[in-house]
Amino acid sequence: MAIKVFGSTKCSTAKKAVGAVSTVMWRDHFFFEKADCTSEDIETANITIELRDKRFLVSDSLIGSYSMDLTYVYFQKGHALVHKWLALANPESQDFAKIRGFLKVGVAVLAEGDDQVDLDVAEAQEMKDEDLLLPPQIQPKSCQLVVRAIKGEKFPKMDSTGTIDAFIECEFAGSKVRTSIMEADKANMAVEWYEDLLVSAT
Repeated sequence: MAIKVFGSTKCSTAKKAVGAVSTVMWRDHFFFEKADCTSEDIETANITIELRDKRFLVSDSLIGSYSMDLTYVYFQKGHALVHKWLALANPESQDFAKIRGFLKVGVAVLAEGDDQVDLDVAEAQEMKDEDLLLPPQIQPKSCQLVVRAIKGEKFPKMDSTGTIDAFIECEFAGSKVRTSIMEADKANMAVEWYEDLLVSAT
């Protein structure tokens, strides 16, 4: 991974044996400083984050990247983006509108006198994964996930005087839905819902 700010580039450690469905964690921190910044410097500067395939005999190949304005980050709460998902695209490829992967990052832009930001803060429950930043060339499409809850059986007995009041809960892209609450029968500890759970996402 390479981060570019103010004409400087810093790279993360390279990860080996990464496949198409791998999850990789870096936990690297990068610091950039710019002395004697003018307002024009800040307004025109951006942060570019690139994910690259490390090669030894030829130049590293670009997998995908995301670029954001410094001012966009600075005017966020606390002058920072914390636990933010970025969708990566490759502007150098023919299929430049295709998502090439996702990165979760923390970014802070601070001026002299601003309070420091803890980007290592634990991820809170209200930080929803549907809050995804997309490159401008990628146009999101709405979709709907349908989960059909049919039946379940051999549930454990949870009630002192009855059986169990069971429901199914589905969470997708930050949205959460659930079935009706049904009491299991005593013979098979079974519940029949026959309900469709509809979850929409963009």
